[in-house]
Amino acid sequence: MKAIKTEGPVLSIGLIVKNEKKHLDNCLSALMPLMEKVKSELIIGDTGSTDDTIEIAKKYTDNVFSIEWKDDFAAARNEVMDRAKGDWFFTVDADEYLDENIDELVNFFNTGIHKKYKCASIKRYDYTNDGEGGKSGGFINLPRLIRLSLGVRYSGK
Repeated sequence: MKAIKTEGPVLSIGLIVKNEKKHLDNCLSALMPLMEKVKSELIIGDTGSTDDTIEIAKKYTDNVFSIEWKDDFAAARNEVMDRAKGDWFFTVDADEYLDENIDELVNFFNTGIHKKYKCASIKRYDYTNDGEGGKSGGFINLPRLIRLSLGVRYSGK
């Protein structure tokens, strides 16, 4: 298992993107408060964007690279994760964003609780358009945070 480092990032945040001009700026700007409070890095793998996705990504990180799309999300996530230098990996989709209340996530890392676990879930609220201009939805817990160690891989398309 990978040893906990004191000099590198604690958290590596990874995205795979393609033509996400509409969502990416909102997603990445919402990650900035977390990255300011938890020692982090941002890694973005692009699978062939033809819009301004890469330019938007480069406003937030220099760690943007191309991935050959093989019709396999696990393979793409693994390529992003292979570049991670943190102890933990947080996968985020470009059309998702963190809300303002990140205290629980910050405390998870900054109080050392994360050292007791190998994975953690985040609570995501899925919005649904009700057809009359309103929104409704519900919460779902997603296992998006994993401790990086030898042999940790995503699998399945």
